[in-house]
Amino acid sequence: MKKLTHFFLIFVFCLSSLFVMSGCSQTYDQKELAIWFQENIIDEDLYISKTCTEKENASGGIDTVWQAHLKDLPEVSFELIDRERIQLFRSHEIVTTYHQEMGKYYSERFQNEYPAVFEGLTLGVPTDSDIPSVNGMYSSFSEIQTLCEKMEKFEAYLDQQPYPCLIRYGIAYQEPLTFIADNGGPSEEAFIDRQTYIFLENDDPQLKEDTLSSLLQEWSENSFANYALAYQIELESYPDELKKKKTESDQSSLTIVRSDETEIQYADLFLTRESDLSFGCFFEVLKRDGSYEVQGSASQFSFTATDGSRCAFSYSFQEACSPTSYNDWQYSKVFYYTKNDEKILLDHKPVIFQDLFQELTGDSYRLS
Repeated sequence: MKKLTHFFLIFVFCLSSLFVMSGCSQTYDQKELAIWFQENIIDEDLYISKTCTEKENASGGIDTVWQAHLKDLPEVSFELIDRERIQLFRSHEIVTTYHQEMGKYYSERFQNEYPAVFEGLTLGVPTDSDIPSVNGMYSSFSEIQTLCEKMEKFEAYLDQQPYPCLIRYGIAYQEPLTFIADNGGPSEEAFIDRQTYIFLENDDPQLKEDTLSSLLQEWSENSFANYALAYQIELESYPDELKKKKTESDQSSLTIVRSDETEIQYADLFLTRESDLSFGCFFEVLKRDGSYEVQGSASQFSFTATDGSRCAFSYSFQEACSPTSYNDWQYSKVFYYTKNDEKILLDHKPVIFQDLFQELTGDSYRLS
């Protein structure tokens, strides 16, 4: 046992020495930062501050931060960061806020020149990316095209500028009946957490074949169609041909598996993005089954479950809750349903999970 421990310690020492010798735990100097920037961002002369600051990052490592600016654009200051990551071993990488700061600079100038065009758009920074995002949210299907055209005009403006800037363009529906925001979370996170959220970055290879607005519009319309079909709401808001297209091509349609293993496939009913059954689709399943006493509509209904209890579901059934007493998510409200007039809390999304579906019907569901 002692021999084994001895060999293990030697192995760890040798492996650690290898990482030190290979430079994994070394920091970058100003010259290396400049070379990295010119090779990976833009090949322009830049100024880097002589002094740096340090701050702790999310991994528990240290960010060593230098201030920098392009030689011919001193009014836009950005950071060059030697980021230490602490995982199994310590490692370093270089990141920059160049695109974020250039995004702010260009968007402010664009808004001053074309205030009406940027109206309805917001600039943010995604939590999973170092590049800025231009986001737009629509309240009806008919607004999608206008949002996409506005983003196209901003992208055309960026193309005319002397220095590049990566942008992520994001679009989502407001989802007023089904969306509950993370209480206290960043607004960017609340935006991308919507079921209908789609995005496109302006360096995407697909833009060599299609325009930004055409791709964004197509993806947004398809995303909205999926959402409307999954939740059985806003079905009158988009054209019949789009509904027909999604019904024919989408692979996430619904299959009910009876307790006797009989399967019933519904080609025109769809699960949510997370493959859950929404309140609205649950209503359609109960109504089409024919053996349940169902009253109401897809947005609010009641029925008698297999155990004889009277249950009611509604997209308006939302209950304030204490996040710490309910779950780890910081949501101030959750959806609920009633069983013999008793409120039973569910989740921050109006869906029927598999175990509840089996409890109320004796059946299960899956993707077709």
